[in-house]
Amino acid sequence: DFGGWVFGRQTLCLGLAQALVMLGRHDEACALMDGPLDFARRLPSPYFDLMAHCVLASGAYAQGDTQRGDACLRRALGIARAQGFRHLPPWWSPPFFAPLMARALEAGIESGWVTQLIRQQQMPAPATHATAWPYPVRVHALGPWRIALDGKPLIQQGKAQRRVLELLKALAAQGGRAIAAQTLAADLWPDGEGDAAMSAFDVTLHRARKLLGHPRALLLHDGLLRLNPELVWLDLWALQRLGEGIERCADASGQIKAAPEQLQGWVQAFTQLLGG
Repeated sequence: DFGGWVFGRQTLCLGLAQALVMLGRHDEACALMDGPLDFARRLPSPYFDLMAHCVLASGAYAQGDTQRGDACLRRALGIARAQGFRHLPPWWSPPFFAPLMARALEAGIESGWVTQLIRQQQMPAPATHATAWPYPVRVHALGPWRIALDGKPLIQQGKAQRRVLELLKALAAQGGRAIAAQTLAADLWPDGEGDAAMSAFDVTLHRARKLLGHPRALLLHDGLLRLNPELVWLDLWALQRLGEGIERCADASGQIKAAPEQLQGWVQAFTQLLGG
């Protein structure tokens, strides 16, 4: 019963479940987990136990059952830490794992191991732009301007770096949205003649990517430059999402319906963002 075919079949179940989760078909994904869980108990296999509970956690969160989701995630990540796992299988994609890792950081579930895994795997942040995510680049535009690289403040120095920071400030001022490279060149080098401004822009962009240590932190496509939300945290984005979350709690008359603890959390978040 424990031959290669059974192992392969249960591995395929896990892979199919991952695909179903990413398609939003969580009930179907969870229904496939009986086999891998039974296989994990009989072998026993921490790997299958871990992966199956990740799928079950995703399903629980999709159904709004945060308590059950956290319990499944705590079991999965507890196994990973205890077994000393440091890498994910190449066929388990970041879009599946990233939301789970973001939730783990938010809930304080194996935070140290999760942070280490994210950095080792260079896992891109989920679309939710989780504040607790260990972004390699953090840009603070509200309050005192500053940048942190891998958790360490960037020390500003030198004339060449000044131009780099002006470029980053221009992007941050527009909320990280895409800006035409020609517009940036004209704004930052108004006295440039001919192609001089664009040449200066190209050099400064190269220096900016080198300074940040992550070339993909700044994306240039079709002549448009923007911050990459998978690698860059911008406080303006966090503030926008906080406001959107509050709006979702408002009733038809505009009154905010939220528990005192949630209101206190919003106040603390606003204070942290605006106070630097």
